Amino acid sequence: MDAQLLWDNGWLKKAEGIHILKMPMPFPLKENNCFLAETEQGWAVIDTGVNCEENREIFKAALAAIGITWRHISSIYLTHYHHDHIGLAGWLQDKCGATVYLPLPDIIAFQTFVAGDSYIDKVYDACISADWPLAMVRELEHDLNNIKTLLEPLPDLNPLPIEQTIYLNGHKYTPIAIPGHTDGHYAFHCAENQVLFSGDNIVGHTLLHLTDWPHNKIDNPCDMHLSALNQLQQIRVKTVLPGHGQVFSKINERIDLINNHHNKRKALVYDNLQKPMTAWELAKTFSKSHTYIHIRRLLLAETLAYLQSLLADGIIEAFLVNDKYIYSRK
Repeated sequence: MDAQLLWDNGWLKKAEGIHILKMPMPFPLKENNCFLAETEQGWAVIDTGVNCEENREIFKAALAAIGITWRHISSIYLTHYHHDHIGLAGWLQDKCGATVYLPLPDIIAFQTFVAGDSYIDKVYDACISADWPLAMVRELEHDLNNIKTLLEPLPDLNPLPIEQTIYLNGHKYTPIAIPGHTDGHYAFHCAENQVLFSGDNIVGHTLLHLTDWPHNKIDNPCDMHLSALNQLQQIRVKTVLPGHGQVFSKINERIDLINNHHNKRKALVYDNLQKPMTAWELAKTFSKSHTYIHIRRLLLAETLAYLQSLLADGIIEAFLVNDKYIYSRK
C-alpha cells in the first residue's frame, strides 16, 4: 500500500502530536483507532486493530508515512483486551520486539477466555444462571474460536500498574481505571495538554457496552462504570482520542448522555419486571432479537448489569431456582 494514500484518504491523521491510524475490522463498528507516538525509549503504539492482511499492510505503510521503521517501536500499550485492540500486538511484537502492556485484570480475562481452552466450561455456570440457552453458549464459543485468528500470534503480556506513567511526545500520561467495558479497562490522561485516550469508554458517535459478561468478575459493573466516568468530569479534558470514531471534545456532555441512557435503560428493566423472571426472559421483553451472537450476548449482559444495580438499590430481589436466578420486585 502506498504510504501517501494513507494521508490522502484520511486513514492516517494527526492530532495533539499523536498519529491516528484507522484500522478496518469485520465487526459492526467497522473500524477502530490505532495510535502511534514518540517516547524517550522509541515509539509507542496505543491499541492495535485486528490482525488481518489489510491491517498489516496499512501498518507497514503507516511506518513509511511517518518515517520510522520497526526498530523504532519499543512499547505497545493496550487499553483493554478485546480483539480489535489487542489483535496486532503479537504480530508487532514479533516484528519489533516491543514490550506489550495490558491492565492486569484484562490479562487474566485474556488468558482465561481468549487464550485458554474449554471456553464453554468457564462460562457455563454464568450462562445457565442467566437462563441463556445452551445453543447460544455454543454459538458464542464457535464465533470466538473463529475470530481468534484475528489476534494470532498471541502476544507476551506484561501488567501495567495503575501508578505507572507513560510519556508520549514528552508529555506525561497517567492511567485511569474505568471498569465496565472490561474489568481492567484503562484510559490515559495528560493533565498538561488535557488529552485523554478514552478507549471504548467514551466515543463520540455511539454508546458502547458497559459490561463484559460472561467474562467479567466485578459484581456491579453498571454502577462502577458510571461512577468512574463521573470522576472523569472532575479532570480537565480538551481533546478525546477514542477507540473508535473521530477525535472530539466536550467530554462532559458525552458522559451526561451516557448516564442518561443507562439510567433510562435501568428504569425500563425495572418497569418490565412485572412478574418474577430470569435475566434472559427479561432481556427479550424490551429489545428485538438479533442475528449476531455478540449483540445477543450484550443484550443479556446489560440487562444483568441493570439488575445488579437494582439489587444494590434494594428494590428487587433474586432467588436461585433450579440453577437459574429469578428476579422480582420487592
